[in-house]
Amino acid sequence: MPLHWLIAVLIVTAWFTGDGAEVAMEAVEEGGVAGFVPHVAVGLSILALVVVRIALYYQYVLKDGLLRRMMKAGRTTKGRVQIRGPFPFREPG
Repeated sequence: MPLHWLIAVLIVTAWFTGDGAEVAMEAVEEGGVAGFVPHVAVGLSILALVVVRIALYYQYVLKDGLLRRMMKAGRTTKGRVQIRGPFPFREPG
């Protein structure tokens, strides 16, 4: 969960540093050098963290993690998942 919020904070940071990217692009168009642009660095950080998050999701949820255990615990003969537990509603019929 902290990875989720770190990505969210970085997205907001990238949003606010977007003006610096426009100024840097104008400098490049005029023949100058942009130098280090924080917007690009934050964007690349977001990309790297999202790749890490997808890899962790695959490893711990899809491969042998929570989702697979839930599927094994509630499997029926037709391959559907049967959810067990007390619910505040009744099934129709």
